Amino acid sequence: MRTAGKLIRGTGAAIAVSLGCAFAASGGAAWAREHTVAGARHTLAAQAPAPPVIGVVTSGKALVKEGSLIAPWTNEHTGVAQLAVASDGTNGALVAVRLKTSGQVLAKQGNLNAGWTNELASGASQIAVASDGTNGALIAVLTTAGVVMVKEGSLDAPWTTEYTGASQIAVASDVTNGPLIAVLTTAGALLVKQTSLNGPWTTVYSSGVSKFAVASDGPHGPLIAVLTSGKVLAKQGSLIAPWTNEYTGVSKLAVATDGTNGPLIAVLTTSTKGSQVLAKEGSLTSGWTSEYTGAAAVSVGSDDTNGPLIAVLTTSTNGSQALAKEGSLNGPWTNQLSSVSQIAAAG
Repeated sequence: MRTAGKLIRGTGAAIAVSLGCAFAASGGAAWAREHTVAGARHTLAAQAPAPPVIGVVTSGKALVKEGSLIAPWTNEHTGVAQLAVASDGTNGALVAVRLKTSGQVLAKQGNLNAGWTNELASGASQIAVASDGTNGALIAVLTTAGVVMVKEGSLDAPWTTEYTGASQIAVASDVTNGPLIAVLTTAGALLVKQTSLNGPWTTVYSSGVSKFAVASDGPHGPLIAVLTSGKVLAKQGSLIAPWTNEYTGVSKLAVATDGTNGPLIAVLTTSTKGSQVLAKEGSLTSGWTSEYTGAAAVSVGSDDTNGPLIAVLTTSTNGSQALAKEGSLNGPWTNQLSSVSQIAAAG
């Protein structure tokens, strides 16, 4: 990917679903290529791999690390209700927080120690972010009035009003296809647009969606997954592509994708033996790998260089513990932090 990012990888995007909130992230392309869009010829410059980014919320405090699973944490902000992260090789880490008391949205990009930009003074109920090396930061907010607003390219860019009457949001971005915006309407329909903030909406699922996740990369195009009546369906390549039945008995989902490794899908099952995290990579029809049993949330990212990034929150009477692995679905877990309430990953 590089949420909801997870280069983007050719370029890909990752989305994390944590505590019912969707985060997305996306990264920049890893090679130079030429392509034709609307009859015009564009050359995409080679871009550095996006550094993996992991963020957590613990006791209302947002902590973020980048570059390594064993990197030190940077204390970003206190009084946080929601955290979202993204990454790309050109612009670096993108971090956004929604504050508890006012619904204010703050964001920073490029350095974990950078100053904050005030994105929205108050009234946000959800946030989602993505980034790629060509189009820059992509930030979306859902207000308490159900209005979706999105900005692209700069932290101080103007807002574009996208939709009124939404209950969930997610975004992704890649250097070839541009911004991907998805909204779940209050009626349960999933609408998606790609390439332009002012483009038309495509209804990708007409009703009954409870959760969803999106990602995107240049070679494979948009990746969309929905959870409906406990069943996960996914599609990739086009907003009007057919759905593939992925898994039944799911409470949460997360997706990422990149140009080298293809789609990454993770689900949290509703098994009576304990909530289990399953993941697959490379194809919508790949087999599942059992990742962890006893999880409360899952977030994923992916990039051409580092491969899949999977982060989970464990269930514990002493508070959820954050674990992460990178490079292989069968790799070992690295302990990140204990007493965590939210986790977000982008790669």
